[in-house]
Amino acid sequence: MPEQGTAPGHEHHTTPANGGAAGQKPANGSAAGHGVMAEGGGAAGRATGPVDGPVTTLATGPVDGPVTTPATGPVDGPVTTPATGPATEPATGPAPVTGRLAVDGGTIAYEVAGAGPLIVLAHGMGDSRAAYRTVLPPLVAAGYRVAAVDLRGCGESSADWPDWSRTAVAGDLLAVVRHLGGGPAVLVGHSLAGGAATIAAAREPELIRAVVELAPFTRKQSTGLGDLRLKRFRQGMLRLLGTLALGSTRYWRSYLDVAYPGPKPADWTERLARVEALLREPGRMKALQGMGRSAPTDAGARLGDVRCPVLVVMGTLDPDWADPRAEGTAVVEALPPGLGRLEMIEGAGHYPHDQFPDQVVSLMLAFLQPDAARA
Repeated sequence: MPEQGTAPGHEHHTTPANGGAAGQKPANGSAAGHGVMAEGGGAAGRATGPVDGPVTTLATGPVDGPVTTPATGPVDGPVTTPATGPATEPATGPAPVTGRLAVDGGTIAYEVAGAGPLIVLAHGMGDSRAAYRTVLPPLVAAGYRVAAVDLRGCGESSADWPDWSRTAVAGDLLAVVRHLGGGPAVLVGHSLAGGAATIAAAREPELIRAVVELAPFTRKQSTGLGDLRLKRFRQGMLRLLGTLALGSTRYWRSYLDVAYPGPKPADWTERLARVEALLREPGRMKALQGMGRSAPTDAGARLGDVRCPVLVVMGTLDPDWADPRAEGTAVVEALPPGLGRLEMIEGAGHYPHDQFPDQVVSLMLAFLQPDAARA
């Protein structure tokens, strides 16, 4: 994984940054300041032991997940990673250790597998750690210790919390890193959790060696009237607003249909059923609404304070922005010079890691490869 401040600082697929940490410019259309994510099928069984440590044992056996080939050098021009097909089913291998960690205000559920440098995976709102079910196994196979976390209010973490901000979520993620040995770790955050990862990296740079932001809400958003002429953006915004206003699982499900354009995961039906089941649990929809109403301005204020390399991954068809590429570029330009890198995945929506996990894992391993070699 990249040492702090040493990873490649270029962008792929977008107009290169202007060589400086530009002021945060308004997004070219944003659905909302949310941290949206899909449902939570395929999660491990609920932890039943003490809240401050692992509660199961590792299964034995080899990990069969795929290992992607890292990139061998910088790319000087715009690059789009092509989508090659729908997500594959999760690789089989040792069952992760699951546990719950007591933090101020509640408990955070997690699962961890593998050995090596630590990567912590954090999903977006309305989801669970199962969002990374096809990402975790190949990362483990590539030689990493990987922890997938249920955000506060989500999955198997406790439901009732006083604060849904990215700053609060960042505190939870840092607590997990410390609990699992103190890192330094790579933080991977989707949507709202992308902003939380930014704050965590800025707050405690000694604990975070690199950040991967997947379709992140990491800066102040704005929407122009012209953005509403774009059908996918208009549909996404209206369905998100319906979810937040009415607390409706039906609206959330309809949003996911737009957020996953084209190929769906192989277990799509089960995933949808799982998210609806989780959101019907007491307090879970309240968590989604609280996160969706939280503004990403706290994360945007810390972009200039980040000291480690950052990879931003966006889908070209993400309905949360009228221009996803412009949003990703703005995040990179708000970072200190040379730290940010943008990659676009052709045909992906707001969940590139769930639609095209092989491409996302490949990008991650290429980004982390120089540091992994040193480790």
